[in-house]
Amino acid sequence: MTRFFHNLTPGQLVGFLAGLQILILVTLPYAFSSAPPIDVVEGLVWAPHWLIGTYKHPPLPSWIIEVSVLITRDVIFGPFLASQISVAITYGLVFLLGRLLMDPVRAAAGTALIAASFYFTVPTIEFNHNVIQLPLWAGTIFIYALLRKTPTSWSTWILFGFICGLGFYAKYSFVLLIGVLLLANLVEPSMRRVWFSFH
Repeated sequence: MTRFFHNLTPGQLVGFLAGLQILILVTLPYAFSSAPPIDVVEGLVWAPHWLIGTYKHPPLPSWIIEVSVLITRDVIFGPFLASQISVAITYGLVFLLGRLLMDPVRAAAGTALIAASFYFTVPTIEFNHNVIQLPLWAGTIFIYALLRKTPTSWSTWILFGFICGLGFYAKYSFVLLIGVLLLANLVEPSMRRVWFSFH
């Protein structure tokens, strides 16, 4: 077993961690659940209508719940799986962000440390707006970090705009992250110059 881990690259270790979490936090809750969690029930009520928005939350989680149920044909298993896939994508994005800032081993260690956080384990069993925010926040910060390296890349700016738009469909409070990144954009000289360099 030790040899198995020794032969894995840091990226593969992160993938193994994500796969293990998917296995445990999908199969165990599914085995002991007779009904979906309450937030999933609410999503299931909204999902078939494909609403553009509601008074309470934006509709992205409901859309994902509907797609997960259509694919798995199970109102309990589908959302459990969607939730852990969201967490796994978050781990991948955090690792990629870490790779921009440090060596692969430290990036993998940092990713493993966030996996020990309460917010990446127990609450993720219930697929909701907070869970889908995880990969969107991580992805937005990762893309912003890419922009800092290549601030005049149109394709990266388009990707940044796309993920910001998707973030608004996850939870309205996503505007806080956008506000902070825009402020950072104005404060940092290398990023501020970008606004005057596009033609």
